[in-house]
Amino acid sequence: MKTIGAVILVLALIGPRQTCAEGADPGSSATPPALPVIGTTKSRPLCTALRDSVAPAVQALMQNDALIASSKAGYRGMALSGPRQDLDLVVMANNVQAMVKNLSDARGRLDGAVVPPTPRTQDDRDVVAAKAQLHEIAAKQTEELDTINGILETIRLQRMGAIFPHSPRWVPMTRAFFADVAAAIGEQERPIAKSEGRLSPLLISIASRCGGAK
Repeated sequence: MKTIGAVILVLALIGPRQTCAEGADPGSSATPPALPVIGTTKSRPLCTALRDSVAPAVQALMQNDALIASSKAGYRGMALSGPRQDLDLVVMANNVQAMVKNLSDARGRLDGAVVPPTPRTQDDRDVVAAKAQLHEIAAKQTEELDTINGILETIRLQRMGAIFPHSPRWVPMTRAFFADVAAAIGEQERPIAKSEGRLSPLLISIASRCGGAK
């Protein structure tokens, strides 16, 4: 999410300017009136959704991108046995827990976005589109999570099975096996990156409109 990462910087900068009086210059340093005039001060719904729902969801999913990359590297290292593999298992388990939390946070933010039942304006349509695309990215990250966690659980079960003499036969955990796992995770990253690439122009468009939002 390199492009989306740049958008996040924009979101951080525009946050304090989400509400301003109609006709006022957003870049003006004039002191606002102590009592705002009701009816001429409002918050643009698009920018509220951006600040409260879209931006936090993007940040959570960006964190998962980093965790996926970490897990891919971790599985490559698991071909080494002994203390190194034990450490990799701990890191992988922590990655899984963090991904679960990030996905929950992202979906919670998106589900909390206020969207009109029937979008009537371009702002409405853009919020709906951003929400749908972020849910799509979350779904693809969930597939990655299932792969990462599935292999992790397989390793744990195989270790437990080694204790029992009549345990079922397992696939050998060789360097080639872990290389294949890392490659599979990498393949699943591609559709995620593709979805993120489609989302980036929309986020840039929304962020540009909220730079001086009313």
